[in-house]
Amino acid sequence: MSLLTHREPATLSATRFDVLVVGGGITGAWVALDCALRGQSVALIEKHDFGAATSSRSSKILHGGVRYLQQLDFARVRESARERALVIRAAPHLINHVPFLIPTYRTLQRSKMFLFAGMMGYQLLAAGTQRILSDKATRAPAGYGLSVAQLREIVDLPDDQITGGWVLHECQMESSERMTQAVIARARQAGALLTNYTALERFSYSGGRVTGATVLDVEKGSQLEIEAKVTVNATGPWCDDLIEQFDGRPLNTGYARGAHIVTRSLIPDFAMALPSKFQADGTVGRGSRHIFIIPWRDRSLIGTSYQETASPCEPVHVLRDEISQLLDTVNAALPWAALGAEDVLHAFAGFYPLQSRKLDGRLYQGTGEYQLIDHARTDGVAGVITALGAKYTTARQLAEQTADLVEHKLAAGTVVGRRPTRTVKLDGGDIADIKHFEQEKIRQHDGLFRAETTRHLIKRYGTRIDDLAAICRNAPALATPITPERMTVGAELLYAADQEMAIHLSDAVLRRTDLGTLGDPGPEALNTCAQILGEQLGWSAAQQRLEVDLLSNEIADSDTQVVSDQQWNLDT
Repeated sequence: MSLLTHREPATLSATRFDVLVVGGGITGAWVALDCALRGQSVALIEKHDFGAATSSRSSKILHGGVRYLQQLDFARVRESARERALVIRAAPHLINHVPFLIPTYRTLQRSKMFLFAGMMGYQLLAAGTQRILSDKATRAPAGYGLSVAQLREIVDLPDDQITGGWVLHECQMESSERMTQAVIARARQAGALLTNYTALERFSYSGGRVTGATVLDVEKGSQLEIEAKVTVNATGPWCDDLIEQFDGRPLNTGYARGAHIVTRSLIPDFAMALPSKFQADGTVGRGSRHIFIIPWRDRSLIGTSYQETASPCEPVHVLRDEISQLLDTVNAALPWAALGAEDVLHAFAGFYPLQSRKLDGRLYQGTGEYQLIDHARTDGVAGVITALGAKYTTARQLAEQTADLVEHKLAAGTVVGRRPTRTVKLDGGDIADIKHFEQEKIRQHDGLFRAETTRHLIKRYGTRIDDLAAICRNAPALATPITPERMTVGAELLYAADQEMAIHLSDAVLRRTDLGTLGDPGPEALNTCAQILGEQLGWSAAQQRLEVDLLSNEIADSDTQVVSDQQWNLDT
């Protein structure tokens, strides 16, 4: 099967696939990769762009499972720590370690001794997973304690009950969008056929089982038929929309909105959690919910808010209440921050499903917060599976369990048992020593890129930096950053169109590069991007202007509340 780097949905009707994956977020991408690496013929369709919904609205953190210690759920601690290590090994260039600051207090359960015991327990549980990483530079540094004086040198906390603190390192994706793209590209290399802007319209049936789907090429308005032995529903919050087609039992009992804001840097070198008055059920006054401040691209990423809703919607705009919730929480804990609406540089929100209904034995479940449902067992409809609820940390694990089930069905009860994604290198990730690689590439591309540009490209493309360098040697102007404030170079736009199936300006600016992830880069930058993409994709001048207008409106809609609410009273 040929490598498909350009969008050609018609190729999906040319063969009968073993697996059709519906949904091109991080879960669907990992499912497509795992199945393809097992030798199965795989098609994946995404109704928008790859990773355009929930997968692009994350906190950028690969949690190692420390939060499960409170619940004494040691199995989930080990699972999360192991999965984090496997993702780091697969894509070391996309990961860095961020120190999390945890203050300690005079109360027993928040004391330095209590937290120290918890951290030691966590490090013991996670110790074995560190050995997965042969490159020691990619291993999480050991945690350490802080005195009150040391803590206050980092951040001014006005609470006189503080006794010091503890620092624990978590893993951060500087670009979760690039992580999704790395999995998508590797699945394509493994033989999977993936296409964006292709929507499932209805399932096809034969003999009481799903045998594929009728899909719509959103760009051309044409329909085509895809045949598949097994269909995987990986549409996240929208999974029940597909399940309704065969009158299956809904999986979700509701949905939650989670919003993030990007502000000026508050705590430059550390992340920390702040207690909030907002409870996880949306009720004010019970406490216990936390909001994170995370250093990200020389700014602070703050989230998430919490607001329950009956159903997900598209597009997702950040609401005034969500911004207020985050600003109120930060200002209550850090009065010196004095954040106002004018400090919000960018905002984004996404949905995730609530699955409070007690699951039963007919459901395949992992040990984490995800579900794998065989609808032949739950609804009497063969040939369709739903994979739901994974985070970036656990998406690979859920995909592995999904591929196991698919393999079981395709092999009529016989499971081969291979686990190819446990050792896979994602696109750009075949790097044995990340520090040596960085030094080597700085020397190799000296004169073409500045050192900081080389580091920027390595953090997003890994070994693919050489492909970008080749573009720039042929067109030196494309080695220059689009704007002085952001590191994205013109070659990234060309690469997005030529190798990563970007067909709209928004695809390249928001999900292939970092240019739009901090808010509007300005009309000059967008016009430059449209010109670069337009030359590659054959856009007319009118089409370039249209793409700029569409993206400008999308960014403005995303930040509508940020702009319009600079006068609103945060106390109301």
